[in-house]
Amino acid sequence: MTRKEWRVKSPDIEKSSALAVRLGVSPLLARLLVNRGIEKVEEAQTYLYPSVAHLCDPFLMHGMEKTVDRIHAAKEKGEKIWVYGDYHADGTTAVALLLSVFRDLDVPLHYYIPNRFREGYGLNQEVVKDLKVKGCELLITLDCGVTTVPEVHVMNKAGMDVISTGYHEGKEALPFAHADITPPQGDDQYHSDSLTGVGLAFKLAHGLMGGGEPAQLLIDQLDLVVLGTVVDMATLTGENRTLTRLGLAEINRRKRPGIHALCEVASFSENKPIVGHTLRFVLGPRINAAGRMDTASKVVELLTAESYEAALPIAQELDANNTDRREVEAKIHDQANDLVKKSVNLNEAKGLVLAREGWHQGVVGIVASRIMQRYHRPVFLLAIDGKEARGSGRSIEGLNLADSLNAAAHLLVKHGGHQAAAGLTIETENIEEFRESFNEYASEHLSEEDLVPKLDIDFEAQASFLTLNAIQELSLLEPFGQDNPSPQLAIRGLVLQRPARRMGKEKQHLKLFVTDGRHALDAVGWGMADYEIALRGQNVCVDLVGTPQINEWEGTRSPQLVIRDILKIDRHDRQVVFPTENAGSCITLLNPRNLSLPACDNHHQFKTKSDSPLHRAPRKNENTSEKWLRKLFRGFHRRLFRIEKS
Repeated sequence: MTRKEWRVKSPDIEKSSALAVRLGVSPLLARLLVNRGIEKVEEAQTYLYPSVAHLCDPFLMHGMEKTVDRIHAAKEKGEKIWVYGDYHADGTTAVALLLSVFRDLDVPLHYYIPNRFREGYGLNQEVVKDLKVKGCELLITLDCGVTTVPEVHVMNKAGMDVISTGYHEGKEALPFAHADITPPQGDDQYHSDSLTGVGLAFKLAHGLMGGGEPAQLLIDQLDLVVLGTVVDMATLTGENRTLTRLGLAEINRRKRPGIHALCEVASFSENKPIVGHTLRFVLGPRINAAGRMDTASKVVELLTAESYEAALPIAQELDANNTDRREVEAKIHDQANDLVKKSVNLNEAKGLVLAREGWHQGVVGIVASRIMQRYHRPVFLLAIDGKEARGSGRSIEGLNLADSLNAAAHLLVKHGGHQAAAGLTIETENIEEFRESFNEYASEHLSEEDLVPKLDIDFEAQASFLTLNAIQELSLLEPFGQDNPSPQLAIRGLVLQRPARRMGKEKQHLKLFVTDGRHALDAVGWGMADYEIALRGQNVCVDLVGTPQINEWEGTRSPQLVIRDILKIDRHDRQVVFPTENAGSCITLLNPRNLSLPACDNHHQFKTKSDSPLHRAPRKNENTSEKWLRKLFRGFHRRLFRIEKS
């Protein structure tokens, strides 16, 4: 097990204390707000209690007025309007939202979701021609990008108008669409540039309904907005924060038959609140599994179903798709992991390219993410299909995947993406050269320090912080996700009250009962059962990092820490004894009296116990302060030592 580098933030105690008093919240919540850059009372109130009044005027968005006029004109003329989406959660929820709104406004709307395997991402020229044959006169694109110049040119030539929604980054010219809703443009007055495809669909619907205070019909669609935005891993700040916070309240009503049915097949109880974790890891995988394993059109059918009876069979089908996806994913993950072990020298390879015949194109991106997390290296997984291979990549902090593909563009058929994720198509014969090129690029841009996994921690806390009321209050920060992560707290010097034990059907999880001497705390580590062996013994002492939550069991509610990382500590000299792989022990001297301490490089780090001043034999020229310190250490080890990452 690789030792993570703990990066602990230090919130301003004075600011957080003042904020806690003025807001009437716990110090725990106030410190988390300050860590998120929210220091003023007004900002905090908006963040914790957003309302529809905080939504931006849709007509401040570039292209909105022209778009609304064109749709109204199409309605009056009886023109056929189509919407073209994407096969991911963001695209399918966006299409479902417009279908729902147009249906209630009595405006006929048709839709098309491309097939991942046949047509790929974005507009497809052959599909565009087919839509013209079917009578399309106005096409609205959602989550398909805005720089599809050839496809828009084909549509213009065929006499169709295009309304394009999306983000325009770079200096390339936009295609000649009738209107483009593109928030980041320089002359734009709209002050939110992070909306997803479904967020832009919501703003389009808001504009179509005249703007102003949103009608109930529009508020009803916020369940789709929070689902698509959180699952798409979009930033949950700015207007996205308002939309998703309001959407969380809406989706918990489970008024939409498709949401109700999806929760039912996922065995997600009606009594449990839907939160960010639910969206990303319960509902999201089932939504995305349709596009990965089959066709995503059934997601739109689910989310626009008018009855539970109509939605349930579709939800069951999505659940079956997700089961298939997990099985395929597990198989590919095992094969990819074997490739790393057998053919990769991790001492030399900083960038991984893994390729194999028979891998499922719809799943390689998920597996790439897992391999990246396991080895903490940027990675591409390629599914070989004859003379060509298609794949997805995931990156770590410090390397931009899109730039790495630009550097190897001469080897690729096509490619695209951003810093953290990217996709490519390559001729099979060029894979080995691309592997060498990618590793060379990674070696130039990543240091050895970059390859050490990092764990960002909000602050060090005491077990006494984790009261039921304080943890319950954290729900005001939901939904957790990108740029609004779940709280990560470090609690040090905990002693196991009883032996660690395994739990779960396959005994894959870890259960700990710990105490700091005054307050007891339960902790659970999902998928961390391997730690149980290292935690055996008497009076085991650990430092934990985790997320506080409320555990409900047989009618009893109690504080619980969901573990992210564990360090087993020697109680006497505070040395890290587990994990040991790629990690040396390290001691930091706490010196409250500013005494003259023995010089030691690298923040007083000592690789072995015998290197520390406590255990080292006295020197002949040892000064009086050093002698005094040595005696003091013997009586107060735990007060004068703490662990740091070496």
